[in-house]
Amino acid sequence: MVTDVIHMTPEKVVEILKAHGTPVNIDEAKVILIYLTQLAELEVSDFIRAEKEKKFSTTNKKNNSN
Repeated sequence: MVTDVIHMTPEKVVEILKAHGTPVNIDEAKVILIYLTQLAELEVSDFIRAEKEKKFSTTNKKNNSN
């Protein structure tokens, strides 16, 4: 289990992207962070939903086989 929380700042986004040849300003970096946060939340929600469905499906199969 991951216990470290990574805090990404707009300044860090600017630095990382600049190092890879994509210059952005602070306001653009803030928008990027908002987008990535929303994307991450959606992905985690999807994963949790899929795991619950998988668990339900497995439980349901066990109950039907009796």
